[in-house]
Amino acid sequence: MGLSLESVVKLIRYEARVQIGIILFLISLYTIFIGDFVQESANTYVAVLTAVILDGLILRYQKKKWVLPYSAVVTGFLVGLILNPSFLAWQFSLVTALAIASKYLILPGKKHIFNPAAFSLIAASFIFDNAITWWGVSWNMQLWIFVFVAAGYVLWRLHRIWLPVGFLLVYWIYLSLQGGFSLTLISDPTVALFAFVMLPEPQTSPIKGYFRYTFGVLVAAILIVESIFFPEITAYPLLISLITANIAAYFLVARKLK
Repeated sequence: MGLSLESVVKLIRYEARVQIGIILFLISLYTIFIGDFVQESANTYVAVLTAVILDGLILRYQKKKWVLPYSAVVTGFLVGLILNPSFLAWQFSLVTALAIASKYLILPGKKHIFNPAAFSLIAASFIFDNAITWWGVSWNMQLWIFVFVAAGYVLWRLHRIWLPVGFLLVYWIYLSLQGGFSLTLISDPTVALFAFVMLPEPQTSPIKGYFRYTFGVLVAAILIVESIFFPEITAYPLLISLITANIAAYFLVARKLK
């Protein structure tokens, strides 16, 4: 599993999961050095380490060789940046383990249904109180610009920019009709992290067919329905809308019922 300098450069240049992982790593550094969240950030790396070790061992068993689990890094960072920073290290490890386990246990077809981080965080909200905080990005509005530009560029190169764009357009139109459309809501880093990193996850969002252009719209529509009929769900409506859309994508795409 040794990597030469040339292969590392190629990974960073061409592997989207590595690029997203670097973006999340930079956000974590920003929380440490600019936000001074040193103690809170330690558990972010506990989550990343847990994800890499567990996913790496599973892949080693399946493929009979060591494989770098790039997607596990992204999952670990997402759990670490969203889960309540006051939780203990074992709680971060448990929630991350649930995310990795969902990739291999909830597998009715050739690939998993649910976005791993979203699934585990929803599960955590039933196990622990105040589990979901989005603390890693919600503290600084400037992070919206970074996520928008950096992750947006990665998605543009992958021709997947329509997923977050479709979601944001519908979401912003709804806010405008409700009288809640403002610059503050537009530049919400929580929504940016969700739209540009979680929503386009390639294993659980469509990458082919017309549905790849409307998946983001579907997620936004589900979020709007939640807001209207289930306003009591305040901590995790974004995540619920995503895993609900994941189920729809499974039936419409994986089962080819278009």
